[in-house]
Amino acid sequence: MKYLMSKLGIGLLIANIGVDAACAQHFSEIQEGYVTRSEAIFATRTVQEPKSLIRCNKPHSSQNTSLGQIVVGGLIGSAIGNKLSDRDGAGTLGAVAGVLQATNSNNRQQCFNETYYTSRTEQYPSHYMIHVRTGGKQLQFTSNRPYRRNERVRLNVSTNFSLVQ
Repeated sequence: MKYLMSKLGIGLLIANIGVDAACAQHFSEIQEGYVTRSEAIFATRTVQEPKSLIRCNKPHSSQNTSLGQIVVGGLIGSAIGNKLSDRDGAGTLGAVAGVLQATNSNNRQQCFNETYYTSRTEQYPSHYMIHVRTGGKQLQFTSNRPYRRNERVRLNVSTNFSLVQ
């Protein structure tokens, strides 16, 4: 008798599990609906932008020019002036030009291009939440693109359910 009761209990347990599995259902259907709202969902990202800047060093004052540089500049300028022209005063003009060159050689600016980066944050639409009315129901889904209000859409609606005892 105990043996028969234990077999009957195991049989009822298996039957009960089978009934639960039989009550679970899955429906899938294509429905048409209309978009009632499309809202952008934003995310934040950091953007680095290069900026260029030209920096120049201040020129040295002509007072830092040594006497040797002035003399050498004058002699070279005088020699070139005399060589280029036989007129009187050409050597003197060449010497003056050489002295000016020697004193101005220290007054040159040195400029260079400097690149640096600035960071800023910006918001961008990462995806869209689409609200649809179909068959008297309001459904929503996410999409990579926005939809227009009242745009007609086709949806594959899947429903899973089971009975709970």
